[in-house]
Amino acid sequence: MKTILAVTLVMFSVRFGYTDFINKCLTEDEYKKRNGHDKRSDHMSIDRKKTAEEYQIANMHELKYDMSLEKEARQMKSCDDFKHGVNYRVQDYGGKISHPIWQGFVTSSVNKNTYLFMEEKHPLQTSFLHCDLTTPCHLDALRADNFANYSRYYIILFGPRGTLSLSDFQHGPPGSKCTHGKTELGLCIAPPRSEMETSTPGSKIETTASPRSEMETTGPSSENNGESEEVNSIFVYLCIAFMSLFL
Repeated sequence: MKTILAVTLVMFSVRFGYTDFINKCLTEDEYKKRNGHDKRSDHMSIDRKKTAEEYQIANMHELKYDMSLEKEARQMKSCDDFKHGVNYRVQDYGGKISHPIWQGFVTSSVNKNTYLFMEEKHPLQTSFLHCDLTTPCHLDALRADNFANYSRYYIILFGPRGTLSLSDFQHGPPGSKCTHGKTELGLCIAPPRSEMETSTPGSKIETTASPRSEMETTGPSSENNGESEEVNSIFVYLCIAFMSLFL
């Protein structure tokens, strides 16, 4: 009896006492404050505008902060999940593949001066989100002219694209190949989410469903992290108390 109770306690402790890999996903205001962009809320869109002008990218879309990406982040359970997904890509992952694609576009661009590719320059992405991690991940990321291993204490997701190909970059004056008009900055206005899931300018988005359950997909929000951990601890203590009655 004692052995059965002990095994049961361990199993419940593992299930309910775990620590989330994603610590907290910042709100847009928190992101701006941390990165000093209070007066420059659309700093990424401004940078994308410059890139579109320098390289004459016709389909560079506006990029907005999007808390709905948190459900994707919450599916990640460890550093092994620090990688691109079906409908999102993460900053500083897969540079050995992404950078050559960007260079391939630059060679046929009006501007031959290249720089290291960053996910925030993907023309078909329309949203992004910053989340802090509970544990640092060691990445082999592209820095300067080589790959260097370093620790990352946060993750930035970009959506809705999960892939990158040469056809994603369309040549032409900025904003000249926008399907839904353009912003004051000359960037393409994002199509409705339902349309982005089926097609995008120049290529098709993969729509394979995630094998995770509805509960895992939804995941706990950043607002109830503390409550979840408190409930987990209480449950473990109750298990210990229950076992002590039979010892």
